[in-house]
Amino acid sequence: MTRKSMLTLCAALFSVAVMVANVPVEKRSESTITEQLRKLLSHNSISVDKLDVKARVLFRVNAQGRIEILKVASERRDLKWFIKRKLEGKRIAVRDEVFGEEFVFNVRVTS
Repeated sequence: MTRKSMLTLCAALFSVAVMVANVPVEKRSESTITEQLRKLLSHNSISVDKLDVKARVLFRVNAQGRIEILKVASERRDLKWFIKRKLEGKRIAVRDEVFGEEFVFNVRVTS
């Protein structure tokens, strides 16, 4: 083989290798904070009569991505205890920009 055809072959192989290596990577679907909190609170044993049980949770995500409960407002003590037990200190996946921000999350338990 001549030197020119050898260089052409190497260039073609290099081009094919570059195109094959640049296959788009599928993005992992990141769940929102709300979806993650729903998942953490999904298994509960709160008894509900005819009316829904509601709570309002004020929390912050610290630099390690852990939840810090600031306040739980509800008429039901068992719901307050359940939310604090299930969420306090749990790690959630968030973007770096939200560390230290305060969030409000409404919880409604239905029958």
